[in-house]
Amino acid sequence: MTRVFSHPDPAITHLVLNRLEQLGVDAVVQGQANGRGMGEIPPIAAWSEVWVADGASLADVEAAVAEVTAEPVPDSENWTCPTCDEVVGGQFSACWACGTSAPDVA
Repeated sequence: MTRVFSHPDPAITHLVLNRLEQLGVDAVVQGQANGRGMGEIPPIAAWSEVWVADGASLADVEAAVAEVTAEPVPDSENWTCPTCDEVVGGQFSACWACGTSAPDVA
C-alpha cells in the first residue's frame, strides 16, 4: 500500500477515496478517527490518509487527487438583472429575486 494523500478533514479524504473508487482504483482511508487524539499527538499525526494498493497507476492517482482538491473555477461572471438590478451569480440562468431570465439566456 502507498499513501497518496492526507488531510486534517476526513470528509476531504473521503472525497478523494470516492473519486479513486470511481476510477477503479483499490483505495482505503486510514486514520479517520485520529482527530480524537488532538492535543495528545502531533496535529499532523491526527490527519486522515488515503492509501492505494500496490500496482495502482500513481500518475492516474495523482491526477485524481489534483482534480478533487483543485480550487473551483467560476463558470461565468456575475450579471445584473435588467428588471430589478439584483446582482446574480454567473452560474444562474435566472434572477433569484424576480425570476427574470439572464440576458443571454432564451
